[in-house]
Amino acid sequence: MMMMRALAVYFWLVFCSLVGASTWEKVGEEAGDTALVLRVTDSATGQALPFRATVKTSDGQYADGSGRGTYSDGRFFAEGETRCMVPPGEVSIEIGAGPEYRVASFGYVAESGKVATWAVALERWIDLSERGWYSGDNHVHSKHDQHVPIQTDLSYAALQARAQGLHFITEAGSNVSYDQLESLSTPTFAIRHCGEIRPGPYVGHFNPAGLHQPLPEDLYEKLIQQPLPAQALYPEIRKRGGIVIHTHPLMPRHQLHWMGASQAWSDAVLQDMADLFDVDANHTERLWFALLNLGNRIGVSGHTDAALGRKKTPSPGDSRVYCRAERVDYDHFVESMGQGRTMATNGGPIFGLFSVEDQYLPGDRMAWQDTVQAKLEVHSLAPVASAAIYQNGQRVAAFNAEKRSGALTFEQQISIPADRDSWLVARTQDVNGKWCLTSPIYIAAKEKQAPPAASSVLFQICNATRFATLSRDYFAHILTTVRAPETLKSVSLYRDGERVRSFSPGDGDRMPSDGKIPTSGMWGDYEEGWIWHTAGDAGHHFQGDIPIVEAGWYRVVIETDSGRQIRSSEVHFDASIPRSQSLSVAKLQGLDTELNLWGYGEDIELEKLHPKLNPGSWWYPKEIYWRVQTKFGDSDNTLGWPVEQPVERFRE
Repeated sequence: MMMMRALAVYFWLVFCSLVGASTWEKVGEEAGDTALVLRVTDSATGQALPFRATVKTSDGQYADGSGRGTYSDGRFFAEGETRCMVPPGEVSIEIGAGPEYRVASFGYVAESGKVATWAVALERWIDLSERGWYSGDNHVHSKHDQHVPIQTDLSYAALQARAQGLHFITEAGSNVSYDQLESLSTPTFAIRHCGEIRPGPYVGHFNPAGLHQPLPEDLYEKLIQQPLPAQALYPEIRKRGGIVIHTHPLMPRHQLHWMGASQAWSDAVLQDMADLFDVDANHTERLWFALLNLGNRIGVSGHTDAALGRKKTPSPGDSRVYCRAERVDYDHFVESMGQGRTMATNGGPIFGLFSVEDQYLPGDRMAWQDTVQAKLEVHSLAPVASAAIYQNGQRVAAFNAEKRSGALTFEQQISIPADRDSWLVARTQDVNGKWCLTSPIYIAAKEKQAPPAASSVLFQICNATRFATLSRDYFAHILTTVRAPETLKSVSLYRDGERVRSFSPGDGDRMPSDGKIPTSGMWGDYEEGWIWHTAGDAGHHFQGDIPIVEAGWYRVVIETDSGRQIRSSEVHFDASIPRSQSLSVAKLQGLDTELNLWGYGEDIELEKLHPKLNPGSWWYPKEIYWRVQTKFGDSDNTLGWPVEQPVERFRE
């Protein structure tokens, strides 16, 4: 029997050496506690690897080889060698070291009173750093909360990142000391702390990778005390060595308040944007396409927002950004990301290396040509489901991968319009839903063009406070923007077809009694108020808060000095509903581009709320639905609620 087992192992190792695979072998067994020892190395170099593991035992539980606790899916992280206590019986093991290594999955029967030692050699099937691509995660909280079930700290965050094959992480803020942070970097990995910036509701959250020192508090407070505060923050962050990344841009998906990148819509109209945009799903991808189509240069990024002390959280790099660089150097990575030399994935293992004319790569700019030769190299462990190139939001090339895996190369000539600036991105996806998305390659118009007209209208009725708690009072929150030279003539709120409020730049601003900026000011209750982006009789942006009491169909209508009228969708506010509710609509328009968002949410009964504030009660509604529709040229794409779900609260 022993001879047969030995032969089986021998032939398995020979087979793996021929086809390429990670391997595992039981290399020792001795008396002692019933336990498992794992030794994990790189199959080519023999060097010890940091790794991610799950060890499921015969009682259905997960063994912990970290001493810090296991996450909800059983994973833990270690480096080189670890020991797990296991009960007798079947044990299932999975070992990985990031998407560039093949996973090892195997099992054995643990015998009582014996310690089994297994040597696991993980095969690296691709090394993107050899091609100049380095991966990172700019949104990781090593210990977001003070009290956590996973005993994490900065060192465990760094270990997790290295075990996921990352070359860098930006720690976004935690309840830890950063005194020894620099010591956690290695020759192949860099970690830095740049605290997440949260200026206020209807603005969004930002990750300022590369920011050497936090903005002085008095300067920060001054910068955010104005409409469109992000535009005041951008130059100050860049001046201090940082870049700006819009993170979780449609979160929550059904509403505009709080964490989502609501200001990005206005920034896109005014062509003053962040450097990168975190894409985490199809609907954020479509929003990113729309921002690009309004004439902006903004690269793609990936993030996790991992809170590593929580049992249910992603691991660093489960979604990630890749940047083009010459070496492992955090400042060099930041510079590369700031130039848009990036691609993003939701964890891999699939990669699409994209080029035009064999010389232009993501982030590059090129002069107009009537046609260009585009090349897409796809590297994937799983069969490829789709490989495509998008131009100005529309798919212009779709390649038949025939569900093959490995290394595939596709090429195609693509026509370039002469009368507008263009962009090209490549998107690949495998049969397991893993995708890779590149930043654009930008192509200038044949002759310089004036920026086309563009506008955004964001409108929400809800009872959220300025932070993330609830009030019994409902407000309509309005943010509207048009691109110069066009200006706003008036902004009006209608109920049941009748105008109930109207605002014009000549009427000036109305500030709340507490001095907070209407709509985007932080902390406390909302009051009636509004403010214009520019003073005097001309304005390109308006934001305001208007109390809502009566039920009815509400919409926002803006008129411009050119005679254009832009109307939001209508939302139906039902004052008789006893629960908290939010209704959101948004419209972004530009050259051959229109994006619409609709969202609704309900949650806590109003009678259970404190009359003003409910401190500590974060609002994440349980009953929600949402929809995002994009129109790029002749293409029309809709994501979100199915037809059978209720949509009676919205109408055109």
